[in-house]
Amino acid sequence: MSAFILMEVIFAILFFGFAALSLTRALSSVAQLANASKMDIRMIQRLQSTLTLYSKMSRVEETKQPITSPPDELGVVTETVITELRDQFENEDGQKLQQMFLIRVTAYFENDGGKGTMSSETLRYAPLYRTTAGG
Repeated sequence: MSAFILMEVIFAILFFGFAALSLTRALSSVAQLANASKMDIRMIQRLQSTLTLYSKMSRVEETKQPITSPPDELGVVTETVITELRDQFENEDGQKLQQMFLIRVTAYFENDGGKGTMSSETLRYAPLYRTTAGG
């Protein structure tokens, strides 16, 4: 009789051990996924702020070389490229729109030992944010 009780205790310990192991694996996977999501949100915010910075400058010009930011506290580096789009857009009257720029920002980062990139872009009409003297 005592042998059966001992065997039941051993099986119960094994069963709970397997359950605990599965639970720790699941929690580890959830933690990795949460970390990756946190990094994605951080990248989106970084791209958005850099894109806003360059798209709302009072004077926008085409860049010859990418504008590279220094790494932030997480090691994220951004590259900004501004390209003038010549004769690619027309208004409703068929007139070519001049001074249209494509602003593309690319973020380079490392996450869990892997390298990643994320990019975003917008169009900017150059005279949009120019200030004029009122009189």
